[in-house]
Amino acid sequence: MGIAVAAPQAEHDAICEMLVAHGLDCGRLRLVNAGGNEVESLNALLAVAQGDYISPLAEGALLRPHALLEFALTLAQHPAAELIYAMKMSWVRTRGVATGASSRHGRRVRCKRSTTLASRSLCGARARARSAAGAPGRAGAYQHDFALRVTAAAEPRANVHLAKLLLHGAAASAPADHELPRPQPHLPTPRPRVSLIIPTRDRADLLRTCVHSIRSLTEYENYEILVVDNGSVEAATRELFAELSADPSIRILPRPGPFNFSGLNNAAVREAAGSIIGLINNDVEVTHCEWLGEMVALVARPETGCVGAKLLYPDGRIQHAGVVLGLRGIAGHAYRFAPADARGYLDRLRMPHNVSAVTAACLLVRREIYDQVGGLDESLTVAFNDVDFCLRVAAAGYLNLWTPLAELIHHESVSRGRDLTAAKAKRFGDEHAIMQRRWGAALLDDPYYSPHLTRDVEDFSLRLR
Repeated sequence: MGIAVAAPQAEHDAICEMLVAHGLDCGRLRLVNAGGNEVESLNALLAVAQGDYISPLAEGALLRPHALLEFALTLAQHPAAELIYAMKMSWVRTRGVATGASSRHGRRVRCKRSTTLASRSLCGARARARSAAGAPGRAGAYQHDFALRVTAAAEPRANVHLAKLLLHGAAASAPADHELPRPQPHLPTPRPRVSLIIPTRDRADLLRTCVHSIRSLTEYENYEILVVDNGSVEAATRELFAELSADPSIRILPRPGPFNFSGLNNAAVREAAGSIIGLINNDVEVTHCEWLGEMVALVARPETGCVGAKLLYPDGRIQHAGVVLGLRGIAGHAYRFAPADARGYLDRLRMPHNVSAVTAACLLVRREIYDQVGGLDESLTVAFNDVDFCLRVAAAGYLNLWTPLAELIHHESVSRGRDLTAAKAKRFGDEHAIMQRRWGAALLDDPYYSPHLTRDVEDFSLRLR
């Protein structure tokens, strides 16, 4: 093991004496002059480092005593690894209570590059680290920039996550707003057609708001709307259907019978003309013109499976920011009830990132993938069909994403009511059992959620037991 330190020339002798006093062999120490900024200093350290693997540390960082051993053991298990990233405990005082554990980035780091890795304990192959040397102009966010460069070139399997707390220190400051990389939508040409599928049964007021908001606000033009009528009987609904049918971009598909969310959507997909399928609840309301273009840009990428949107309750709190497996037994929504402008840990709520699943209240997926995995499971009539679908998409090799750049209002389950009757409780229990049998231990190992965080609530707080 060697240590390289960047510091002003005048401090070199004192640093050397201090480290020798703590038992360091001077032959293992390399001192370089601190550059004009953090990027130049880091580049100078990378140039003189001699180890096969390099672990950059920010000033004030404190490795736990067993950290290097953990890295070595992990390399022995994964000899092809080019990057190992562990966790940092960042203690922040909130109302007098120390809180804060870094959230797990997941096993596929490259597709979660928007969220900073700067607060991670990183151990990377020397060649990879040197190739990631940054440009002086990025000094304001050098840790973030370095982490992105380190993860940019490698296949996901070369990045190994070590779900252990190996680093202590003050909470890393996230890059300022102007420094955060905000991806612009790169839409394919020609624009793919999107089929937006909206199951409904009466509640004309909700459906009118949903469809009108889509038609009046959506900037992306190449889409159709398929309204799946599950046995509506009210006059107001029939009047609305007549009105909507005059729009050539809207089709009404009659599908009477018992409510089966999976079956209704599967039937509509068979009638859909688009190469991209959008599952939309009738109680969703569009509020921003760019929502569909943002989602299409993400779902069109070949590695992408399902894409979900940021959904807010009417009072402005978060209803959906991705799905975390294992919450309350099966799955739950990340940061539910948090303020709409909450940043989340490491700015998780401000950038698109990988998740295990997203809600079908607003979900886009390519038609070829929908067909490949067999659509929604019709034995899951109401609950968990979206989670199951996303897990099957992931099992097929695709990455599910959530984006805050598509934000909508969700009047959650207003048209169906809450599951309080005995029959509905039994149905929920049966569907809960199906998920447990089908996915088992996978529900307790969300690759995008830390095992050190709670599964009892949806706020990413520390696990206490």
